[in-house]
Amino acid sequence: MARQTAIGVFRRAWRGVATRAILRGIGLSLVLLPHAVLAQTAIVDVLRVSPGRQGTLRVWLRSDDADVGVGAVQLDLRLPQAKVWIGAKTSGRPDCAVDPGLERPQSIFSYLPSGCRVAEPGSCRGVRVLIFGLMDAEEIPDGAALFTCVLTVGADAPIGPQLIRLENSVMSSLSGLRLPAADTTDGLLLIENPPGSTPTRTASPSPTPTPSPTSSPSSMVCAGDCDGNGEVSVNELLLLINRVLGMAPDDLCRAGDLDKDGKITVDEVLIALNRALSGCWGW
Repeated sequence: MARQTAIGVFRRAWRGVATRAILRGIGLSLVLLPHAVLAQTAIVDVLRVSPGRQGTLRVWLRSDDADVGVGAVQLDLRLPQAKVWIGAKTSGRPDCAVDPGLERPQSIFSYLPSGCRVAEPGSCRGVRVLIFGLMDAEEIPDGAALFTCVLTVGADAPIGPQLIRLENSVMSSLSGLRLPAADTTDGLLLIENPPGSTPTRTASPSPTPTPSPTSSPSSMVCAGDCDGNGEVSVNELLLLINRVLGMAPDDLCRAGDLDKDGKITVDEVLIALNRALSGCWGW
């Protein structure tokens, strides 16, 4: 009887030790779980358009962290197929516009790939977007509209959902500090039969082919590529502009000082801007 009592006490004690160990393990695992990263995300609204019609695509900003201010945005908008396109304005630039409430008239839209011909169907498969301001710009608030583009759907475009992709997102503070949590959310283009028409078979979403990466000459310096990663982003453009205005140290971003005179001038900013639009090795 005494032996059985001792065994029972031992078992109860062991269960208590095991339970505490399990609870400690659960607590440790909760501590080790990654916390949610507060991100700044560019989002595409759903757009419904019938074949042969136009629609306005809207992209807006969601910022999960009120303490991190977005001053500039760069991204690529990719179209789903050759029968959906963004027409050109009289200037030859894409028919897109930055939201006037952002007060960033210097913002630029450029066709992708660089050098594509708008008049050739399927030649221009997307748009590069640079949203930034030179002077007195305020931070872009959560929920703000970033830009719109007018999409045209060809009369023979297949009925069904298509993905509008946002890629290569870079966001920056007003001072040119690159924000590490910039993200994008793809949108949906719903190509629908016009009211009263005969329904047709729905096509499956077609993914946009991803171009193969090309190697860049390691011995060359790309104008404005401050961090040496082979591309010029919007935060680097802001750094160069701040140097022109005397608001940044003279030794910041040596790659922007093409003539090595220790200063950044407006012509060097324009060269860097062209590299941001067409790529470092795309000329």
